[in-house]
Amino acid sequence: MVKIFFYQSDGPPTKLLFSLLEKSRSQNWSILVSCSDQNEVEFLHDQLWVQPDDHFLGIGIAGSEFDRFQPVLLSEKPLFNNDPQVMIVTGKSTIEADVVTKFTRIMIVFNRNDQKELAASREKWKSLSGLGHHMQLYCQDRNGWTLKAEVNQEKKEVD
Repeated sequence: MVKIFFYQSDGPPTKLLFSLLEKSRSQNWSILVSCSDQNEVEFLHDQLWVQPDDHFLGIGIAGSEFDRFQPVLLSEKPLFNNDPQVMIVTGKSTIEADVVTKFTRIMIVFNRNDQKELAASREKWKSLSGLGHHMQLYCQDRNGWTLKAEVNQEKKEVD
């Protein structure tokens, strides 16, 4: 079963996105970042390449002959060129139900102060929760991240 995480940030989630990419790469997972359009792909590509000196993430824009070698691909379409285990979906982009099961994890990042992103994320929550996958919503606050909602919890086996 796919685990789906929603992250509601206080502002543009670029910093959060870098952190999620880094954590996913520490698991040796390949990642697809699904953006709303080509402008967002290029914007995030530029933002994510500005990394701390002691960190490096190989990030590419989908559409080249080298896609399969990229640990992180940015695209406006759900592509599987780098055999991704994780899909990170930005606030205004869409996710189709038939794509969900192709991933181990899906993370949806959005800015709660952007009404379009908030509305789009609520729509994603509504449509994806009916698929039966375990979903959690984390909200950013002064203390970090707090679990605010959870559906379709995994059942724990009792010995």
